Amino acid sequence: MRRASGPLRVLAATSALLGVAAGLSACGTGGAARPEGSAPSGRRTEPEIAPFSDIGGDAALATRPTSSWPRGDESATEAGASGSVPPLFVVFGQTLIVPTSRLVSDGRLPKTAKLDDGRDVPLVVHRVVTRSPISGLPTPMETAALRWLGGAVAWAEVPAGEASMELCEVRLPVDAYGHWLWIGDQRVSLEWLSEDNTDWSRVSPAIAKQAGDPFIRECLRLESRDPRLAWRASLFGLSARVPTPPSLPIPFERTPELIETPDDGAFLDRAADQTASLWRHTLAALHRADKGVAQRVVDRLGAIVSFEAGGRQRLAPAWASASEAGALLEALLERRREPRRMVAAANEWLRSRPAACAWITDDAGLYDSNTNVPLVRVGVANFGEGASVASVKGVIDAGGPELGTLAARSATVLPVAPLTTPDPGDGVLESQGIDVRCGDWAGVIEAQRRHLVAQPPGLSIGPLSLDHSISTWSRSQTVVPLPGDGATRRDIPTLVGRLVRDVGPGGSGVGSGWSLYLEAERSTSERQTVRLWFGPAGSPSAVVTADLPENSSIPESGEGSATVRLAGRADSALVGARVVPNVDRWTVRLPIPNSAIERPGRVRLAIEHVRGNVRSAWPRAMFPWQTEPGRASVDLTKW
Repeated sequence: MRRASGPLRVLAATSALLGVAAGLSACGTGGAARPEGSAPSGRRTEPEIAPFSDIGGDAALATRPTSSWPRGDESATEAGASGSVPPLFVVFGQTLIVPTSRLVSDGRLPKTAKLDDGRDVPLVVHRVVTRSPISGLPTPMETAALRWLGGAVAWAEVPAGEASMELCEVRLPVDAYGHWLWIGDQRVSLEWLSEDNTDWSRVSPAIAKQAGDPFIRECLRLESRDPRLAWRASLFGLSARVPTPPSLPIPFERTPELIETPDDGAFLDRAADQTASLWRHTLAALHRADKGVAQRVVDRLGAIVSFEAGGRQRLAPAWASASEAGALLEALLERRREPRRMVAAANEWLRSRPAACAWITDDAGLYDSNTNVPLVRVGVANFGEGASVASVKGVIDAGGPELGTLAARSATVLPVAPLTTPDPGDGVLESQGIDVRCGDWAGVIEAQRRHLVAQPPGLSIGPLSLDHSISTWSRSQTVVPLPGDGATRRDIPTLVGRLVRDVGPGGSGVGSGWSLYLEAERSTSERQTVRLWFGPAGSPSAVVTADLPENSSIPESGEGSATVRLAGRADSALVGARVVPNVDRWTVRLPIPNSAIERPGRVRLAIEHVRGNVRSAWPRAMFPWQTEPGRASVDLTKW
């Protein structure tokens, strides 16, 4: 399975404020911005576009690089020639919120701008930071939801001086519709959009019904703290705050300002309202262009997958991330006056979404009863809109595949037939890949179909993989934390280890004579836990737990502690364990209990490492709601 390199950045670059909510490029900058639907003079005309049925992918969408604050060809050319700022989208009756850098390049933002008729418009700077949406100790539900979302982001306004991003609120009067701005000697064109409160933009009833699931609601609640994503709850008919549109008709004569001194405490609500309004306007336009495509887009923006394993069902979001949804919003807004191109862009985005995914859920939690070789189990998810046949088969297997039917937006686990060919035994590499298919989607993922072999100087353990999240799981990827340089505190911990023959004083081993040597990066403020799982999946023969306290809680002995829980017994101290803090890391030596060794000399093993809210596991990534990892099988007889 392909692994994404580098540390996982769960709090993505915050300069991409609101995705594309406030600073998207428009189709032209010549003259004053016009009410929706009118054509500006002097525009370059687009080539004739074929009927809907003849449109394939939109070449511009497929080839143009995506930017947080994109500029169309015309906008970039005119801005470079005249020194003007590329145009901004504004929803009638709302303030305009954009990054300060979007308006001025040198950071010298005046306190006011001017409308083209000479009136002053206040420019108010707000400083915002991103942080966890949970204060205090999270509940298990919150922890699982945070991990699945990839680290939900909450925005908070802070005083000047704190590390933050600067956002500018342009407080436009209601009768600014159709006008543009001057900031210093720079002209800022405004693309005006009328508010559209069409109620059609809901996910299909089958998906909406699933929103009652507690885990889905928790994910939506955490996302609502991010102004870029607060709109998603409205797709399920939930209580996302929707601003009341002005009751006045669009004025063309001077009237008292509708927006005079909005409450600064509600600034982030106004930012969320701006994004929600852009989505309502855009999805309504797409619905007018093609109702079927619009419904498919909305369903994908709010997709939920049903997991089935062991007779139990669990629902989990599989919807688009802030950046993925933002790319769609950008593409649709840029083409909002051209229905054919808008529909083509929507179809292109739908085709870019994964049709299915696959992952290894367990390499060796079960053995084949006849040959004692590991039985690999593979998870498959169908993101399509209809049922598909899924199959799994070893790349080198001669027999037929294991088959199963997957309903739309559902996932299941399929076993892989055990290997029947003998182990080459001469060091020759053999492919242990698993060929997975679901409908037209196909992929090959790597498994460990034979026993790992422990030989001197020891079997390397790792790397550990972070818990699955929507974005990595849906792309059939896992993420591996990389070691830091010790200079800065890292949010993503690493753990490395080795399985070794444990020879104690006088040549006698401790416990079974085998142990795991592990090293974990020190944390100054978070407690860490290392947990070893032994034996079959679902029925562990032993569980060893080592606690690595934060610096301020290290016991007087200078060491952490380790316990063992054997099947059917209470926890007890693990004899011979060593949990020692060093300058920048913990060194841990954990003897393997006798009961964990299976005849004729094998051990089934998994490692789980938790620091704060971040968890990683070996040999396979876990889902955030999982309580027990899959296993690897190690042959100890070749030492």
